[in-house]
Amino acid sequence: MSSNDAPKLKPSMRLPFRVGLVREEAPDADDVVRGAPLVPTDSVAGRSLVIVIAIMTFLAALAAGAALLVADASVDWTREVAREATVQLRPTPGRNMEADAAKAAEILAALKTEIS
Repeated sequence: MSSNDAPKLKPSMRLPFRVGLVREEAPDADDVVRGAPLVPTDSVAGRSLVIVIAIMTFLAALAAGAALLVADASVDWTREVAREATVQLRPTPGRNMEADAAKAAEILAALKTEIS
């Protein structure tokens, strides 16, 4: 079947894109252009690719900055939590809460002087 025997397509039957030809053999060394851009820079695809790369780079830098801020905040939070202690005195029948609170304050004051 030659190209002349191919059926003619009506305008309504045409594809909205061009179908490329597939080469059956590797290109010759003369056909390969070294240093040619992968996507032509003067096309819409080339310009939009540059914009997408710029946006992705900006978002990556923004995410890296946010990660550094969170890491610094977590270090500060860990230091603050390590310096704090909570003492809970549970009231039970027969215990003197005033004496227990004084004893707890005494123990914490002794710990504070040991840590400092």
